[in-house]
Amino acid sequence: MVFLLFRLAEKKKMVCYYGSWAVYRPGAGKFDVEDLDPFICTHIIYGFAGLGYDNTIISLDPYNDLPENWGKGAMVRFTGLKSQNPDLKAILAIGGWNEGSEKYSKVRVFITTLL
Repeated sequence: MVFLLFRLAEKKKMVCYYGSWAVYRPGAGKFDVEDLDPFICTHIIYGFAGLGYDNTIISLDPYNDLPENWGKGAMVRFTGLKSQNPDLKAILAIGGWNEGSEKYSKVRVFITTLL
C-alpha cells in the first residue's frame, strides 16, 4: 500500500526531444532552441552529439552546437533553459543515424567486460 501511495504522489514526466537539425528547416518548419517551452517539458533531450574514436563526446555540428568560432552555441542555449525552469532536466543524446554503429559496438563490448 505504501508503494501505491508513493506512485500516486510521483510527478508526471513530459520528455521532449529536440532534433538540433530542425534549425535548418525552411519556413514554418524551422525550430530553434528558444522555441522549446521549458515549462511544458520536465526533461529535454538534445540530439545529437557524437562519440570520438578516443571515446570522447564530440559535436557533430560545431557551427550550430558550439559558441566558438562565431558558432550559434545551441548546446549552451539549450542547457540555459534551466535558468527559466530550474527543475528542468537537460539530457544529451549521443549517436544518431549518421554516426553508424561501429564505435558504439566497441563501447558495448567494453561495458560488457566491466559487468
